[in-house]
Amino acid sequence: MFKLIQLLFVLLFLINVTTPSSSQSSYLTEMEKEKLLSLIKENIEKRYVYKDKSALINNELTKLSQTEKYKQSNKPAIVSSLLTEVLQSYDGHFNVTWVDPTAIKKDKIERESWNQRSQRSNYGFRKVESLFGNIGYIDLRFFDGSENAKLMADNIIKTLANSQAVIIDLSQNGGGSPQMVQHLSSYFFSKEKPVHLNSLYWRESEQTVEFWTKTDLDSQYMPEIPLYVITSARTGSAAEEFAYNMQTQKRATLIGNTTAGGANPGGTIPLINNFEMFISTGAAVNPITKTNWEKVGVVPEIKVKQENALNTAYKMALNTVMENTQNKWQKKEIRWHLETLDSINKPFKIEHNELKKYAGRYENREIVFQNKEIFYQRGRRSMKQLIPLSKDLFALASDSMQSNRIRFNRDKSSENIVSFDLLSSNGQENSYTKSDT
Repeated sequence: MFKLIQLLFVLLFLINVTTPSSSQSSYLTEMEKEKLLSLIKENIEKRYVYKDKSALINNELTKLSQTEKYKQSNKPAIVSSLLTEVLQSYDGHFNVTWVDPTAIKKDKIERESWNQRSQRSNYGFRKVESLFGNIGYIDLRFFDGSENAKLMADNIIKTLANSQAVIIDLSQNGGGSPQMVQHLSSYFFSKEKPVHLNSLYWRESEQTVEFWTKTDLDSQYMPEIPLYVITSARTGSAAEEFAYNMQTQKRATLIGNTTAGGANPGGTIPLINNFEMFISTGAAVNPITKTNWEKVGVVPEIKVKQENALNTAYKMALNTVMENTQNKWQKKEIRWHLETLDSINKPFKIEHNELKKYAGRYENREIVFQNKEIFYQRGRRSMKQLIPLSKDLFALASDSMQSNRIRFNRDKSSENIVSFDLLSSNGQENSYTKSDT
């Protein structure tokens, strides 16, 4: 038995010594590194969109190969990282990656098709609604160029056609199809006169493809409607194109943060030993600036913290509508709503002990003090938190239309709360007397 154990130990030892580990087997030889570098340079020389920069980039790669750090690196992940770092100093799209051969093969991983995922994601349209004040709002997460996606866009424009301002939120949009950018953009320009939005130059074919607004779409065009576009550092590629097109055409106001800075499309090229490389083979060329937003991003006119971007765009849209409308009732409602928005962002402070004094029953209504806040409740309906606008004036936080407020009334001699008035933005008032005064 002891000899059998010894024999097993020796066999295991021999297996561990003679069988290379996954990390050992994936080490690169000097010859492999030279071949990898040669292929990268060759592809840059032949395919990179800016041919005048190819020699400069390749010289930098040669310098990298002569550094001690690069010479001493033989792990694929480290080598790819060093190469990518140099390349991305010239173009943010450059990327050299290595796929571990011991990992599960790509063809064995079941993946949902792009068309299925896009359809399930409503073709990128995460949220579409008409905000208070007749402001159209579109939260678009990616640009899908399929015909079904374009039909979705047409229907959404029909839904918002009566809006008096539109906000398009691209803060979570990483890009997509330039054809969808063209399609959606067209609705915000004149149907009669096409506008040259952007061009894409392709190095390998030496061709330039122009994108003009369409004049044959089914839904209503809105060339004069005030338009606001929300951007962030997450906004990339085709979403940046949409923002840049609108900005250079002076068609929209951009609000938020500078975008990612990716204007050069391309593709992934296989190299050797499970290495692959993304290289930009095309470039956007704006007809007005004659350049694009590569590396610098699209800089919004109104720079605000990301969490404040939507609220800022909304307030700007409301103010614009108020300036343009001749309807006195609409002006009154918008002023009312702007006051409420300001109160939610910077609420008037009332101490907790003072808030308790508002609590009690008011006929068939009740003001509830709970968790150091006060809430309005009618019968068995859900409670609505009250947000102070001033000492005795409160807004209902969960009122989506912001159409109601509560004004508490005090006894002139004792200063005790004796009633409240339920105020409506249309001028209606109803009074409710406190039962336990």
